[in-house]
Amino acid sequence: TDFTFEYDRLNRLIKKNGGLSRLPNSAGFSYAFTKDIHTNLTYENNKVTVEDFSSIPTKKRYITLNSLQKIESIEIPHLNRRMEFKYSDNKLTEILTLFIKSPFNDNSLIVSFVEKFYYDSNDNLSRTEYYNNEPNNNSTNKIVRIFKDYDNSTNPTKSLYLLEEYFYRSISKNNYRKYEKTEYYGEYNFRTSEKTWFFEYDSKGNIILDKLQQL
Repeated sequence: TDFTFEYDRLNRLIKKNGGLSRLPNSAGFSYAFTKDIHTNLTYENNKVTVEDFSSIPTKKRYITLNSLQKIESIEIPHLNRRMEFKYSDNKLTEILTLFIKSPFNDNSLIVSFVEKFYYDSNDNLSRTEYYNNEPNNNSTNKIVRIFKDYDNSTNPTKSLYLLEEYFYRSISKNNYRKYEKTEYYGEYNFRTSEKTWFFEYDSKGNIILDKLQQL
């Protein structure tokens, strides 16, 4: 069940081999590893095209990088979605997500959401809050993600930040081993899910990357 990664001569990620395929409910669990899925990354100046070969047609994401090679924006045409990234002191602080309700109407309503990022004293991501950002929206609904139980090992996923499934994990200095996601509707906790990891480490105390399962 190992994932493998390929890089170009500039040490840029160009391919991820292997993926998780959704299974029917009758299987008793949601996903299974398969070698039939892969992701290609193509670079042109500060633009990156990420193409997932897990379905037909393939799904593409168009990423623009800033001068520091951090993500500036992401366009996801098949979801009618655009994401804009903001930084402070070289840390990601906010992602603004714009959903276009109708791609065929230039005057279509755009619904916007924002995700705020918060860090602990060790430069590790501690939590995010995702909520509706429209000026006249009075909703208090939100999604809170908590990242905790960090180890002291170097984060091996820093180079994988262009892959959606590794994005949250790639942000921190170290590696979280517990993740919680809570959905709030008003003041009420509607749904909470969590996941725990038990990493495999080499003799130097570093995580074995191809054993690291996706978030």
